[in-house]
Amino acid sequence: MPLLLGSSTALVAVLDYASRKPTGSSKSTWVEPSISAPDLPMPEPVIKIAHLGDCMGMLVRGEEVVWRSEEMWSNFNTPLQLGPASSTRPADAQVFTIPVQTDDILILASDGLSDNLWDEEVLDEVIRFRRSFLHPGRQGLRSSLLGRRALAGMLSEALCSRARKVSERPPRKVDNAPGESKEMETPFARKAREQGRWFSGGKSDGESFLVRSRDPLS
Repeated sequence: MPLLLGSSTALVAVLDYASRKPTGSSKSTWVEPSISAPDLPMPEPVIKIAHLGDCMGMLVRGEEVVWRSEEMWSNFNTPLQLGPASSTRPADAQVFTIPVQTDDILILASDGLSDNLWDEEVLDEVIRFRRSFLHPGRQGLRSSLLGRRALAGMLSEALCSRARKVSERPPRKVDNAPGESKEMETPFARKAREQGRWFSGGKSDGESFLVRSRDPLS
């Protein structure tokens, strides 16, 4: 559907199968996860991701983040967006092809997540639910489609709730006062500080999430 009014960032992921790595002429970046997949018969399952703007994509394998998107800004807090009044085009998107394994967890989220939660906090939630639903000792739940859908739904709700709670955190009257810990600093506040700007508290924004766990049959 064409975007007739306003503007929007974009983040799209498609599960596919690749018989070989893209050639040098391909616009897609082949990403080798930090935890490599074992030798698999070809064709190899991959996720193809198109990313434009400040949405966040994250792929978790086991208990580690193996891929994470980077925000695309033209200026501070000004993400690239598609729209009738924008010079940005779909061809400007970053495109990635990432090999995937069974039980990999893919998170696609708006900036309401990445502005308020650190990657470590997101990973904490993934690990907590992963241990409950994908533990080797729970083979019935682990192998069932219902169990995987429950994992995705409950993890999405947990991430949304945690990000919203931080986004409602009020600003401090005095930022970085002497002796004050930066433990309460949000990712967006740090980005602002690195740009010589002041920002405190959570960043109020909408939170949209999609979580998917790759099952053995997909």
